Amino acid sequence: MGASRGFFERLGYPAEEDIVGKDDFALFPRQIAAHFREDDEEVVRTGQAKIRIVELFLNEQGLPDWFMTHKIPLRDRAGDVIGLMGMVQTFDDRQLAGMPTMELGETVDHIRARFRHGVTVTELADRLGISERHLHRRFMGVFGIGPREFINRVRVQAACEELERRTRAGLQEISRDLGFRSQSAFSQFFRAQVGMAPLEWRRRTLVR
Repeated sequence: MGASRGFFERLGYPAEEDIVGKDDFALFPRQIAAHFREDDEEVVRTGQAKIRIVELFLNEQGLPDWFMTHKIPLRDRAGDVIGLMGMVQTFDDRQLAGMPTMELGETVDHIRARFRHGVTVTELADRLGISERHLHRRFMGVFGIGPREFINRVRVQAACEELERRTRAGLQEISRDLGFRSQSAFSQFFRAQVGMAPLEWRRRTLVR
């Protein structure tokens, strides 16, 4: 295993050799690690690269942020897959300009502006005048995930930012501001997406 300086320093390690022997689950929250592992296994199994995957990755503050990842199989001289190479780069809405289905940029803006009020897949499809199935195909083609998962990741990103920024705010206040019907619903959603409770995430962030 090898890594660039930017990668291992983002994870809090001073040298490349410090991450040798560690797997995804030793480096990332459980849910994020499980997603990475699933993609890795698919690339190794099929021998097909996964390019331009827009997903959550940890930024320099240890918070989930949007990145574009590429995973490419590595082959030996016989052509057999023996590993993979991954690349990660920052992503912002301007990069939508180089992708198909440009109208998704406006849909993404709508999600980010309205997710606290309960954006639905039906609402998004209606705005574009297409079916929910067609919308799902477009999101999969651009982001590698469906619209419902995209909405969930936007909510997770916002939740992590709120927990890190508003250190004196309680979970009830944060969950209400993020549009969850209760603190319990927020905690269950956060744990399912990130792999740990909101307060545990906050504690880990504050000790970085």
